Amino acid sequence: MLETPNFFPYLSARQNLLLAADVKRADPRTVEAALEMTGLSARQHDAFRGFSLGMKQRLALASTLLGSPDVLVLDEPTNGLDPRA
Repeated sequence: MLETPNFFPYLSARQNLLLAADVKRADPRTVEAALEMTGLSARQHDAFRGFSLGMKQRLALASTLLGSPDVLVLDEPTNGLDPRA
């Protein structure tokens, strides 16, 4: 997971994840689960440019979860997240 999440600012969270799934050759059906796991389901149609730092971090985490990887290596994944997240 990159320290600074880079997504297309004009695309929604869902659109960015679908694009990431395509690049990773991951099943696009894993997008829904990733959004749910990271608590972004309610904001999935909002543009990335309007996200707070914590939401951007959660979207980056959702992107890493695409394709259900066996192992994740995360360096300070809670940076910018509020305690609830």
